Amino acid sequence: MKNNIPIKVIHWLEQIYPNYSKIELLKGDASLRRYYRIYSEKSTYILMDVSNEMSYLNPFVQYTDILKRHQILVPQIYEIDSQNGLVLLSDLSDQLFLDMLNDNNTDYSYKTAMNILLNLQACHLSCHQNLPLYGEKTYREEIELFRSWYIPHYLQQSLSSKEEQIIEDTFDIIIEHILSHPKVFVHRDYHSRNLIWLNNKQLGMIDFQDACLGSITYDIASLLKDCYIKRPQKQIHRWLTYFYQQLNDKKSLSNVEFSTFTHWFDWVGLQRHLKCLGVFVRLKKQQNKHYHIQHIPTILHYVRGVISNYNAFRPFNTLFEKLHQSIMT
Repeated sequence: MKNNIPIKVIHWLEQIYPNYSKIELLKGDASLRRYYRIYSEKSTYILMDVSNEMSYLNPFVQYTDILKRHQILVPQIYEIDSQNGLVLLSDLSDQLFLDMLNDNNTDYSYKTAMNILLNLQACHLSCHQNLPLYGEKTYREEIELFRSWYIPHYLQQSLSSKEEQIIEDTFDIIIEHILSHPKVFVHRDYHSRNLIWLNNKQLGMIDFQDACLGSITYDIASLLKDCYIKRPQKQIHRWLTYFYQQLNDKKSLSNVEFSTFTHWFDWVGLQRHLKCLGVFVRLKKQQNKHYHIQHIPTILHYVRGVISNYNAFRPFNTLFEKLHQSIMT
């Protein structure tokens, strides 16, 4: 290590771009990947280190090409060291969607993000290689993080056999429901920390290497029920209406009522939020990453909004509130 920068990163950078003047480690996300900003006299670049997650390298390269062909702004790939999992990328900017939101630009920002999402969802139609399916096994592994990490490690609660069955039954109906949704190209983390405003005021996208074929409402739920932003239900409903209308205009939906679309949106959002509760606790316990844990109250707000609104979740809603009696939310 040299000033907290791995020697392999320094050596590779000196080989491919010896004129750089500075390198700095960027704030980490929820993954094991590491990102560095590279400075030179005239420009900046991003160096991505996926050496701890090598399986993500090929999908990242493949999806970069697909997304660029669909006029979606993603980082340009300049150099790749496939043996060490290093990639030199263009630097979109440091203006995160999340950080740039204000009272004057919120509606414009979200509609811009939704318009890009409409284009993103169509990418699977022209993919020459098969997208991995966001299937039952993955949905179940993700939602199980709520039971294996959030309940015992955050709530410090244990479940009776009856409560275990309520959890199991709830997971079953959520997953069965999601599997029936129309399927499109899904980013899987389409939210305010993975969207970036470029200096020309266009919106770019990062962190798409987990893309797959999944529910048509997954990414819009990630965006509108963002774990990092608490939005009023009326505002979410208005934006979801806009997105639904755009899908209909593009003939991407066939005879689907808005009430059904909202049902899909709520249920897939619930699966995602239960997963995130487990992920955020696991990040703190396993990797000592504390940033995400502060957003648990926002996630709980969204979870409660769904489970209190559908009769199918009545037993789970009762159990959920019982488990949370001992903490302030």
